[in-house]
Amino acid sequence: MLNLPREDRIIRMSESFVFRKPSKTNKDNHLKIIARNLKRHFIIRTTRFNHKYTDLENMHHELFQHINFNLMQTGIGGAADFIFDFKVNKVEITVQKNVELELRLLYAPLFMRMLSLTKDIVLKGKSMHVLQKIDRPPLNEYFRVSITDKPTVPEKVKKTENLQLEVGFYKNAEQLFSSFKHLAFNLLANKKVKIHIPDTSAVTFQDGLKDLLD
Repeated sequence: MLNLPREDRIIRMSESFVFRKPSKTNKDNHLKIIARNLKRHFIIRTTRFNHKYTDLENMHHELFQHINFNLMQTGIGGAADFIFDFKVNKVEITVQKNVELELRLLYAPLFMRMLSLTKDIVLKGKSMHVLQKIDRPPLNEYFRVSITDKPTVPEKVKKTENLQLEVGFYKNAEQLFSSFKHLAFNLLANKKVKIHIPDTSAVTFQDGLKDLLD
């Protein structure tokens, strides 16, 4: 039907196929769909745009505040959090469970030196870093944040509802059929009734109504 060769095929990304109407239905055909984790990547600057870092003594504290601000501005506030402790001169970086924070010397050499990091690293969970003084802000430096989104699995919920017809006289079949909720009735020419039931539903009629529709 998809005009594919007669062999197993794994589709890893979007593809277009020429649709061909099948001559017969093959009940042995199977389609298996595997929902994989989706990974999103974000580039986060280590400084605030157009901000002049004139107070070098407090620059380090400002930098961490601005990084948290940049995370929020990117729409992923809380994915990672930088907290500077003045007393011990250390910074605690907290990275959420489904998040990775990637620091590379090629893109953030000065910022990594400030964190006492000497090689490329991927941070997960909580980590503590001794702060090293730097004499200038890490302008134009950045790191990458990757967030893995797990596919959502639809939850099946079964609901049961008892429907009761109003007691009284109905002028015609159409008036009677309109009293049913969630169901559609059509009166056919041969005086039979066609009932439309949603694919996700099942209907059980009690004896009295079952005899009426028999």
